[in-house]
Amino acid sequence: MNIYGMQIIAGIASTVLFVCCKIPMLLKVLKTKDLNSYSPIHLGMSMFGNLTYWFYVISLPFGPVWILQGFYTTADILMVSLYFLFQVYQKNISSSSRRILVRKPIKLTTPCPEGNSFVNIDNNC
Repeated sequence: MNIYGMQIIAGIASTVLFVCCKIPMLLKVLKTKDLNSYSPIHLGMSMFGNLTYWFYVISLPFGPVWILQGFYTTADILMVSLYFLFQVYQKNISSSSRRILVRKPIKLTTPCPEGNSFVNIDNNC
């Protein structure tokens, strides 16, 4: 086996390992819908890094690095989309629905036996 064949095998093995490491994270996010541990700055920088890395990858012949970079880019797009769906959009929906459901407290009053005025239940006349 020549050096080129060994490089291809190493590239395929590392691609499989990297993909296998990232899949559980994606499945956990899809299952729990919890992205509190992910910073939006991290997600943005990862996305920017992947997009700029494509300038290097497109200069290489098609191989395992293309598949790995395509997977990373797809995973990052999915993570950013899920972050906006579960963190930003759901927060806005839950806070607006909370505002609709919360009502002003009702003041309980009773007629004062000494006159026509009303007082709170807690107070005496």
